[in-house]
Amino acid sequence: MGKLADFLESYNSEETRRNYGSAIRTFLSFKYGFTLYKAHVSRDVLENQRVEAEKLIDRYFLEHDVKNESDREKIVEDFKKYTSWTADRYTPKSCQYYNAALRQFFEYQGVEIKAKDRKEIKRRVRKGGPETRDILVSKGDVRKILMHSPLKLQALILLLITSGLRINEALTLELDDIELLDDAGKIYIRGENSKNKFSRVTFCGKEAVACLKEWLSVRESYLDGLEKRLYTGDKTILVSSRIRRNRLFGFGDVHARDMLISAMKKAGLFKVDASTRRSLIHFHSFRKYFATITNGTIPSMDVEVMMGHQSALDKAYKIPDSEKLFASYLRCEPYLRVYDDGAEEIAKTKEQIKEATEAMRDIRLENLEVKQKLQDFDRVQARMKELEERMKAMDDLNKIQGTLSSDDLDKIIKRVVALQTAGTK
Repeated sequence: MGKLADFLESYNSEETRRNYGSAIRTFLSFKYGFTLYKAHVSRDVLENQRVEAEKLIDRYFLEHDVKNESDREKIVEDFKKYTSWTADRYTPKSCQYYNAALRQFFEYQGVEIKAKDRKEIKRRVRKGGPETRDILVSKGDVRKILMHSPLKLQALILLLITSGLRINEALTLELDDIELLDDAGKIYIRGENSKNKFSRVTFCGKEAVACLKEWLSVRESYLDGLEKRLYTGDKTILVSSRIRRNRLFGFGDVHARDMLISAMKKAGLFKVDASTRRSLIHFHSFRKYFATITNGTIPSMDVEVMMGHQSALDKAYKIPDSEKLFASYLRCEPYLRVYDDGAEEIAKTKEQIKEATEAMRDIRLENLEVKQKLQDFDRVQARMKELEERMKAMDDLNKIQGTLSSDDLDKIIKRVVALQTAGTK
């Protein structure tokens, strides 16, 4: 196994291996003019490029002994120049990722990068975030794209816009990870396939369920045909085929992206950013579509949990159980439908009726509270009137007390005692 293959095998994530491999090959392009991988090349060409990359890496470390201080400094100097080179050619996020990957690779090979060199390299890394201009896809845009999409892409897009899944999470779903019900589908995301390594449960809508069922009815024949076209006696292809057999879709992100671009071109929606040359509509746009539609319809925490955002999953003690989450999803599901506008109107009407019912209930409760307060007020007033009468009687008694004889006082006392005795019986 070559140095690059050995380094990549140290990572469990298939996506990390792919992206880190791309970063190292970019360094070889900078250093030796290595031809970078293209999207549409044969397996033989890809294998030749892999072998060529390993040869160039062996050559590099023959020219640079990692144990020799002078050679180590040359490697670090190459790293610095490469960082400046990528800053002129790639977006900030790509530069930062490539820089991190190359540093990991060099350290894996035993290259010591000192603190002062790290600081210098970090200073050269291009700063900033994503540069591609973002646009929000509309329901009309989604309809146009679906009209020009094959069945497998329709199923994928409807799954993405009704679940908020990341594209890698959707493409690595296995058949056992999804349960297709009548009103919606329940999806289990494995931690190994999620961006932040947290497993979670999310859902997909009624239209996605219908399209997925249709896709599953032809999926086996599609995979049979794909296997026949690809198989050339290479055992690695058979291994790859077994993995595809277990997955919901059975194709990778490159093929998915090619299908999406083709559909957008046919729909007249394919546009690229002038500076980055990247498509303005991409698979992540469908995830943002889900977030936009659901936020404000159901609690934001529920949306965050379904989408697998780190901030929500970190607050595990606040995460609702799957049944409550499912009930919450069913409330927003009609708004996610692409073709059934009536369902959205019905859902809005139901929400309005629910709000009106809750408002009426609140008014009734307020009326009961006011009535209770009025009754309490009447009782207080009656008690105050009684006390006023007693005080007046006491005042009158005090006024006439000086004019009464001792016999009169005795009679009054006896009368009061008699009344008190009668009141206690």
